[in-house]
Amino acid sequence: MRSCKIAPQRYAPERWKKACKTAVFPQLCGRYPETGYFLIVYRMRYVFFSIAAIVAVLCFLGASCNNPAPQPAEPRQAPAATQELMPANADTAFVGFPDSNFYISNDAFCIASVVQSHSDRWQKFWVRIEILDASGKVLTINGDSSAIVRALSDAVPPSGATAFFCGFPLNQIGGTPARCRLTGAGAVSMPPGPIIIASGLGGVRVSYHKPEEDYKSYESEFKASGVIENPLDIIAPQFRVVALIYGKDGKLYFVQAIDPHAPGAPLQMERAGPLAPQEKRKILCPIHYQQLPQKLQDLLIQRVDFQVYEAR
Repeated sequence: MRSCKIAPQRYAPERWKKACKTAVFPQLCGRYPETGYFLIVYRMRYVFFSIAAIVAVLCFLGASCNNPAPQPAEPRQAPAATQELMPANADTAFVGFPDSNFYISNDAFCIASVVQSHSDRWQKFWVRIEILDASGKVLTINGDSSAIVRALSDAVPPSGATAFFCGFPLNQIGGTPARCRLTGAGAVSMPPGPIIIASGLGGVRVSYHKPEEDYKSYESEFKASGVIENPLDIIAPQFRVVALIYGKDGKLYFVQAIDPHAPGAPLQMERAGPLAPQEKRKILCPIHYQQLPQKLQDLLIQRVDFQVYEAR
C-alpha cells in the first residue's frame, strides 16, 4: 500500500480523532494519526466499491430471474432434395417411383419417394412434381404448374435407385392438395464410380416413462443400424448415407441424406475415412422423433432403410 502524506493543517486533530472511533484499525489511529486517517479513507472507498459491486450483481441476477430462460430452437428438417437446377440440355429421365408417399404435416404438403433408374447408364436425376386436388385438377405451386427437384444421389448406377423428400407450405399451393403426380423431369450422364450397398439393417427403440401418467411408455428415439460395403476394387473417398424412414403403416415418410464425415453428424461408424475396396463398415444412426415430421411422430417408426452413394 502506497504511503500518503496528509497535511496536519488541513485535517484538524478533532476530525481524525472522531473518525478513529469507527476505524477498522483503531490502534493505528492512536499511534499514527495521519496513517490512521488514510486507512479510514481507503477503507471507506473499498466499502463503497464493494457495495456498488454487490448491487450490480444483484441487479444482474434479478434481470436474469425476470427474463425466462431461452427456449431451444425448433428442430429444422435438413433439406432432403438438392437445390441444383436442371440444365436446359438434360436428357430424358427413364425412372419409376416404386415407393412414394405424400401427406400433410406441420402446415406443409410433404412428399417422400424412392426413384428407380430404368437406364443402362450412370446418371443423376431430376423429378417433376405436380400437386392435384380431389377432382384431379393440377394446383399451382408458387404460381407454377409444377416443381422440379433433384434426387439425392450425385450419380446413380445402371438400374440403381436414389430418393428425395420435399415439403411445400400449404399457403404456397393454389388449392387444397389431395395427391401428387411424379414424373422424370431430366437426367445428366455421369462417369462410373464405386457402388456402395447397405445390408444387415436393424433398429432398437428407446423409450421413457412418465410417473405422473402411471409410467406410460413413450418412444423418444429409434437407433437404426446396418453395414455398408464397397464390393468393387474402387475406393470411395467421400460418400453420403441416405436414411429412408418408414412409419408403422409401412409407408415411406422421410428421407434424409447424412454426411458421415461432417463434425457432429448424426451417424456413427466403426471407422472414419474413405471406404476402401471390399471394406465393410458398421453404422449406427440415432433418429430423434422431435426432428421428424409430426405425422411420423404420431405413427412412430417401423423400420429404416439405407442408401449409400459416392459424393461428387
